[in-house]
Order: sequence, then C-alpha cells, then structure tokens
Amino acid sequence: SITTNGGAIAIMASTGTVTQAAGVQLRTGAAPIDVSAGADLTTASYVTTGALNLRSTGGSVAVAESIYDSTGATPLTAATDVSIRPGALVENIRTGAPLVINAAGDIVVDEQVGQDRNATTLTGPITFTAGRNVAINRDVVTRDAALTITASTGTVTVAPQTAGPSGPQPQVRAGSGAITVVAGADLYIGTPSAPRPNDETPYLTTGALSLSSTAGTLFIEAPIPNTTGRVTLNGGNAVRVNERIYSNGADISITAGLGGIVMNTATMNVVHPVSNIVFPTVVSDIDAQQGNLTLTARPESVGGTHAN
Repeated sequence: SITTNGGAIAIMASTGTVTQAAGVQLRTGAAPIDVSAGADLTTASYVTTGALNLRSTGGSVAVAESIYDSTGATPLTAATDVSIRPGALVENIRTGAPLVINAAGDIVVDEQVGQDRNATTLTGPITFTAGRNVAINRDVVTRDAALTITASTGTVTVAPQTAGPSGPQPQVRAGSGAITVVAGADLYIGTPSAPRPNDETPYLTTGALSLSSTAGTLFIEAPIPNTTGRVTLNGGNAVRVNERIYSNGADISITAGLGGIVMNTATMNVVHPVSNIVFPTVVSDIDAQQGNLTLTARPESVGGTHAN
C-alpha cells in the first residue's frame, strides 16, 4: 500500500494503465487521490475523505471496488465507457459530496450508486453524462439532491428488474431533489409490455421531474405518481402517453414536435390512493390537481389516436 500523512497522491500512466495488487490501497487521509491512465483503467481500493479523481484519457473506466461512503467529491471520466461492476458500491455522495461520471461512450450501472432507497441522510448530487447510452440496472439514489442523467445521442434505460427471476425494478430516486433525464434518441419511461395499470415507476421524487427526448419520441409507459412535484415532459418528435401522469399539485407541462402528443384512450380500473375506491379511468389520465396543465404541439397533433 501507499500511505501519506495528509499528502496528495497522483499516479499517471500516459499510454498504459495503473494496476494495484489485491489488498493494496492508496491512503491519504483528507488529501486528494488522482489516478489517470491512457488505456483502460480498472479501479482498486482508495481511502480518502478528500477528492477522488479517476480517469482514462484513451479507454474505459471500470469501477471494480467500492468507492467508500467517507470519500469526497468523485469525478469519473472515460474516453470510451464507464461501467460500475456488481459488488462495487459507489457511496461517496453520503458525505454530501458530488458524484460526476462522464463517458464519451456508454455508462453501465450494475451496482447500487448513492444512498439506500429509504434512508433519510442527506446526500450530494449525482450527474451522469454519456455520449451514447446510460443503462441503469441497480438503484441510483440521492436524498434531497439533484440527479441528472444525459445520454447525448442514445437513450437512458432502467432495467425492468434486477438480476434473478423476481428481483425488484431498479429505481432512480432523489427525495425532494430534482430529477432530470435527457436522451438524444427515443426515451422509454417504463416497459411497454408491462401490465396496465403498471404499479412500477422508475423515477421517484417529490421535487421537479423533467424527462426529455431531444430528437426522438418520449414514451410514458409507467405512471408518474401524485407525489411528484413539477412535471416537464418533452419529445423532439412526439410524446406518447400510455400511463397516468400526476403531480402533487404542481404544474404539468407536455411539449412535442411534429409527431404530436398521443394519448392512449384505453380504459382500466385503478384504486383511489385515499378512499381505496376502485374506479375506471383512461390509461393516459393526467391530473395536476391545483396546478396548471399545459400541452404544446401542432394544433392537429394533439389527440387520442393521432400518429403521423
């Protein structure tokens, strides 16, 4: 192991990579740790309460060991992909510090990132930015802090369930923090094949929720619950509403391009959350309660069955 008494550690392999034998750690107390590789980088054990900067300037970054809940601000940067492997928890935001992941290619999350689902301790924010796709296969959670996911030319997917035949659906949760999801291509919120009404929802916040496809179609295939704050939905081409969209009394805004806003007119029976009375409603029911509801598209492109 390499240990300093409060001094920073910086390791660079300009054209190759940095490896650590099993059990070897980099330790700095509260000072930063910086590890940079020109080729693919597989992370190891780093112990600091300061900043942890991990990057590959010419390849990928694979998070293979946990990033501890005592770690400070953590940027992960890759010229190609960033993957978080099973068993490698990424928990630095529990200190209140940010986690920022930038990948020119894909970001693949195969282990929990951030806080536990129902924990109450406040966290730092999470930002994922991928040049292509973001695949979320385990929970990504902040507590009352912003959570932003961008797939510049591709899409963002949340797996229908974790590994195994009956694992729960992963969720993106932010407490009262704002959740912002932006995809360049089509963006599916939920699974089209899910039964209706769909009880699962991939994005949960009592704060603002913004879901956008900048150049494709936004598909609402899972409900947005009535605990959600301001809801903003954008489709560069179209927005197809195949599940309920509710808010906690905050405004709901839906904006679409030439493909229009298409609302599913099928009916289903749902249970009222307060009275427990079963009543029929359309699949695409939208209710902002006391808030404003704004639908913006070409006039002839808003309807129950419209499709260009």
